[in-house]
Amino acid sequence: MPDATKELYAKLAADGKAKNDEWDALLKSYGDKYPKEHAELTRRIAGDLPEGWEKHRGSPSPPPLPLLSQEASSGDLWD
Repeated sequence: MPDATKELYAKLAADGKAKNDEWDALLKSYGDKYPKEHAELTRRIAGDLPEGWEKHRGSPSPPPLPLLSQEASSGDLWD
């Protein structure tokens, strides 16, 4: 691998780490000021569902079956 490519990737990795460290510090600062909101934000970032979510999901109903052409043209639908 050419040295220029190695240097570019090393720079990109260092820049990415710096941005990640900046984000981590910002998120920690937010958590220090707003612990409740921080907990909600980090839960959402992690993709976790809130406690008790299953109580609000309802019961799934199957999708309606497609109408057969004979049923649609039989006239029974229009009575």
